[in-house]
Amino acid sequence: MIELSSLHPLRMPLYVTMAALGSLGGCMVIYWLARKGGEAFYVKTHRYSSEKIEQFIEKHPVACVVLPAAAPFPVPFKPFVIAQGVFQVPFVTFLLGTLAGRFMRFFIEGYLGMRYGEMAKDFVLHQKWY
Repeated sequence: MIELSSLHPLRMPLYVTMAALGSLGGCMVIYWLARKGGEAFYVKTHRYSSEKIEQFIEKHPVACVVLPAAAPFPVPFKPFVIAQGVFQVPFVTFLLGTLAGRFMRFFIEGYLGMRYGEMAKDFVLHQKWY
């Protein structure tokens, strides 16, 4: 995203839209798989009770979708998608929240690429989360 936006700044909105839609498509597949068989898998593989997670998701469904979707690299997003499927986040909430969050994330990356070029790419790739 950063590299393409730095090379072709006027195409940045197109790149953002395509990246957000592509990400949403992949996430929808994972969401539906997790929704159909994820709870059985979760119960088998986790020792901890899922009640607290489920209560949190029920209280804050939009935040549980939008915030992970907008999180910058290197935060993994797929575990959140799986949790949203397992704990039955409504599909419309999942769809709109994921699209909004991914659009925000990719727009910021595209803007940084447009504005700062290679410097932005180096900055994002060398982030440390400790």
